[in-house]
Amino acid sequence: MVVNDAGTRYARAVVAGKVVVGRWVRLACERHLCDLKRSDLHYDAAAAKDAIEFFKHVLRLNGGEFEGKPFVLQAWEAFIIASVFGWKQADGYRRFNWVYCEIGKGNGKSPIAAGVGLKLLAVDNEMRAEIYSAAADKEQAKVLFRDAVAMVEQSPHLSRRIIPSGVGENVYNLAYPALGSWFRPWSKERRGKSGFRPHGALIDELHEHADSTLVEMLREGFKGRRQPLLFEITNAGFDRRSVCWQHHEYAGKVLKRLIENDRLFAYVCGLDSCAEHFEGGHDQPVEDCEKCDDFRNERVWLKANPNLGVSIRNEYLRDRVREADDLPATRNTVLRLNFCQWTQASARFIPANHWRDCGGAIDYERLRGRRCIGGLDLANSIDLAAFGLLFLPDNLRVTETVEKSEAGADEIKRTMIVDEETGEFDFLAYFWIPGDNVKARADRDRVPYDVWTRQGLIEATPGNIIDYSYIKQKIAALAAAYKIEQIGYDPWNAMQIAVQLQDVHGLKMVEVRQGYRSLSEPTTGLLRLVMAHKLRHGGNAVLSWMADNLVATVDPAGNRKPDRDKSTEKIDGMVALIISLAVAIREPGVQASVYESRGVLRC
Repeated sequence: MVVNDAGTRYARAVVAGKVVVGRWVRLACERHLCDLKRSDLHYDAAAAKDAIEFFKHVLRLNGGEFEGKPFVLQAWEAFIIASVFGWKQADGYRRFNWVYCEIGKGNGKSPIAAGVGLKLLAVDNEMRAEIYSAAADKEQAKVLFRDAVAMVEQSPHLSRRIIPSGVGENVYNLAYPALGSWFRPWSKERRGKSGFRPHGALIDELHEHADSTLVEMLREGFKGRRQPLLFEITNAGFDRRSVCWQHHEYAGKVLKRLIENDRLFAYVCGLDSCAEHFEGGHDQPVEDCEKCDDFRNERVWLKANPNLGVSIRNEYLRDRVREADDLPATRNTVLRLNFCQWTQASARFIPANHWRDCGGAIDYERLRGRRCIGGLDLANSIDLAAFGLLFLPDNLRVTETVEKSEAGADEIKRTMIVDEETGEFDFLAYFWIPGDNVKARADRDRVPYDVWTRQGLIEATPGNIIDYSYIKQKIAALAAAYKIEQIGYDPWNAMQIAVQLQDVHGLKMVEVRQGYRSLSEPTTGLLRLVMAHKLRHGGNAVLSWMADNLVATVDPAGNRKPDRDKSTEKIDGMVALIISLAVAIREPGVQASVYESRGVLRC
């Protein structure tokens, strides 16, 4: 059966290059078309059409030239609505219970969300449905809700069935007596509310939320509902520690298929970095790059503003661009609100496409007898721990050069050679997590720890902290199976387990401190290995997630090391990999002499 509804037609047009969109929207459309081939999901084109027609035939727009006009969805809006209401699980209920939409200011996000809320209220057949327009403060919560009130007032179908409480700007509730349901604004400022049972939670301007408290409170109330919906709309923000950034990053990982989550639909607008910078870890345009999208170029404006020419005019954006150039203080605001750029985002260190190309299957039998180095990272006993084995090629080569330190003394710098002659490295990763509340932790962090635990990619140890005895047992078992020459570890948090592994199990433990001096070359060396496709990681889903999280910090001398603070999520497995590389470079077995690179120093 050929699907040819409005949502699918849009997806096909985008993938065919007939519509100007950014990279993330294209990935969303590719996902839609790929999922049509799945047997465990069902795309109900009739339900998608019904949802689109609800907007057209029941809802009316409000404000200015749009006052009283039917809400005829644009192609991109139809794709969102068709996806949300058309995709079904095997049980017939909606596939998506979480929607994340990041779109430029003025493109009609609030009316779309208001329309979704009214559909959930009146035609979703949910008894006593509670629909919330939720925001960081009560005034923002009313913005979306006011759109819903105006839609009810102007709709012949809804005005006869939905009863408002309050008058004019002071309407505070929309009741639908036929189902005992209601729709009202809510904000974090209102205290003391308990017993939430939302059927729909519409989160406006997520980037303004200081934390995830309100979102989590509403999601917690979803239990007991058959097909609840969290519908988030936002502009880009600037705070990399915010709940919005977390959801932005998570949506990107789902769209890139680094994380599988069939319950999240994401539509993320924005300008694109060029292919070279994207491969270098930059999801957003790099300033002064002639190949990256330039916000001054009107041909790319549609990528961040899909409603350009409808609800937002070219003249408006021209004025904003002019202000950004003339008034530097407004530049970041314009980039964020009008062009969907996170203005303080750091570049990912590992290019996702090159990491993916390193995901070939590992032949475990061929690893036996090969030299390998271990790396242990116990960053936080209440969170995650990681251990890895790096299997070295026979022709590992390291050069030595002499450089002057700041104090004027000679220092030997060791550099790993990565070229056509370099053999491939294999890396096995192992992870541990406290067993208590794994599911709650997964729900809180929006990371599938529970799924990865069931798949055997993470081991859950009993209790609310990681039981290091499980780690010791695993490392001892690996030492019996493989030729582990040395194990690197951070002495700050792993001294005790290192002593036990050395004294009890006879393993050679090597301190690797977490400064630039110890980690710069292995961090840079890791990047060279990945770019040359000389590292094989077997497609480990947990490690791949961490690779996408990794951000490196650079000192004034150009030295690099992992930056846990700037990295969006956990990077423990990547740190374990870098530690093992640090030991390998320090003690490579076959190495070049310092005299071959510098000669004999003369007095």
